[in-house]
Amino acid sequence: MSRLRDFDEVRRKAVEKAKKKAALKLVLACAEDPYTLIALREATDLGLIQPLLVGDAVKIEKIASEIKVNIADFEIIHEEIPR
Repeated sequence: MSRLRDFDEVRRKAVEKAKKKAALKLVLACAEDPYTLIALREATDLGLIQPLLVGDAVKIEKIASEIKVNIADFEIIHEEIPR
């Protein structure tokens, strides 16, 4: 067993292992968060997940546009959060 030198190597090995399986369906409630959308885009591009976002669709799409993250292939279920 070889030693892993840094986080990038850990990440690479984890992605290699995960790609041997089908992408997982990931459901995320309250998906109106820019950092989460970035992470979901990256995981989707790596073939690890198929995201299903639940939340205010207008806000999710606005945030994605502002941070220039393409979520066109993300499934979104519009659900307003009562205030």
